[in-house]
Amino acid sequence: MQLRAALAAAAAGPLLHLPAGTRQPQRCPSAASAAATSAASADTQQPESQQDIGKLAIQAAASPDGPLIWSIKENQLGLLRTLLDAGADPDGAGNEGRTPLMHAVWAGCAPAAELLLERGADVNATDEQKWTPLMWAAASGHAGLEMEQRQPQPEA
Repeated sequence: MQLRAALAAAAAGPLLHLPAGTRQPQRCPSAASAAATSAASADTQQPESQQDIGKLAIQAAASPDGPLIWSIKENQLGLLRTLLDAGADPDGAGNEGRTPLMHAVWAGCAPAAELLLERGADVNATDEQKWTPLMWAAASGHAGLEMEQRQPQPEA
């Protein structure tokens, strides 16, 4: 079920007020700008070696939000994929109970949101404020992101 209409309606109304202390999201580059960036220079989203992934994983592990959320905030989609491949919980909540999907939609990072949904992230999860990913997307102005619950893809 697509939630585009619900997102648009929620974004249009004054019913959503951000929880106290919420900062504006970091913007995830669009797929087009990410492709242009990677064509012009080294792609920062895809570590070139296992050593690079290891360094990023150490930084991510030190994050109070946890490695999945850190990789979304830092736009490290290669690390996000590696962590999920290694069995990380796509619904593993960070500070204030916010899931990786909530962070991805808040930042408008469609590639991260898509990956999390493919791996079974719950679109109906709630944080400590009882906000869902849909509410975070609407509040951040990313009502155009499509979210639908999916079954996790079996490993090959």
